[in-house]
Amino acid sequence: MERTKENLVLRNASQDEKFNKDEYIKNFKTKSILCTPVIKQGEISGILYLENNLSEGAFTSDRLQIMNILSSQAAISIDNALLYSNMEEKVRERTRELAQANADLELKNQRITDSITYSLNIQQAILPSDDILAKNLKDQFVLFRPKDIVSGDFYWFSKKEGSIFLAAVDCTGHGVPGALMSMIGNTLLNQIVNEAGIKDPGKVLEHLNRNVRQALKQDTLGANSSDGMDICFCRIDEDKVLFAGAKRPLYFSKNNHIEEIKGDKHSIGGRQKEVSRTYSTHEVKLEKGQSAMFYLTTDGFMDQPNPQRQRITSKGLIARLQNVISLPAYEQKNQLAAFLDEYQAGETQRDDITLIGFRV
Repeated sequence: MERTKENLVLRNASQDEKFNKDEYIKNFKTKSILCTPVIKQGEISGILYLENNLSEGAFTSDRLQIMNILSSQAAISIDNALLYSNMEEKVRERTRELAQANADLELKNQRITDSITYSLNIQQAILPSDDILAKNLKDQFVLFRPKDIVSGDFYWFSKKEGSIFLAAVDCTGHGVPGALMSMIGNTLLNQIVNEAGIKDPGKVLEHLNRNVRQALKQDTLGANSSDGMDICFCRIDEDKVLFAGAKRPLYFSKNNHIEEIKGDKHSIGGRQKEVSRTYSTHEVKLEKGQSAMFYLTTDGFMDQPNPQRQRITSKGLIARLQNVISLPAYEQKNQLAAFLDEYQAGETQRDDITLIGFRV
């Protein structure tokens, strides 16, 4: 039947010379037999076997026709069953593959997160400690909120030859790229101020700009790096504060009112058309016995939106500073942080946030 693909009908198998010696037929005294191939697209997918041990000629031509019809349906059903079984196996196999891929992805993600978390420890190590700031600035606070685990913002402190140097720096990007830039910025500031002894804030920024461009090879032909940083840089003496800014202002209190000194319009590093870039040094002179609050900030605070997508803006920040200038520094920080939380109202933090206040 496998070769001919034809029906086999036996009226009485026990009396048929071709089959009566078969052990099965001899044991069960089989009489009527019908074998019909189950054919799908010219190929045998099964054989339908029926037997009757009670009567001869049980399978007539009419019944054979019915069985042929049933066998055709059976062929479709068998094919569908095999297809469904194969599909189930493929689904199980695909599920196993996806589960393995997901496990691999989770492992890689955990390793990346662990690396970034370790980077946080390194970044925190370069930031000036609260103890150092408190020891050298009599009334100060730092409101520092990275957007991600690590930050593109950083703040920098040094004390040299009786002067205190303080900076709030906003590097290109945030997260890991920004953090890498912050490491470059911190290293270069240490070289410029602590090693080279540059004390004038404007000159510090000029050296910083030149050194950032050299470090990132931005002066080479075909350079495509536009990375850099914005910075508010102060030198604090007993009777004055000297300031230079690259796209960042300095806020300070005068006659119980917040004043603003704008920084220069050029960032540190990035694309530069001019041969050299200069930065202005501004002086805030303090009269004997006069006290004033000074604020260094990146743009993260003023650019933070609320759920209605409205930013705090620089005017909003100045208004908040005006409300707190007479308070102790720690209370200023508490109120500014509370305002920021209330304004943000669950909205995603847009950028790294750094706001430093100190009293002279």
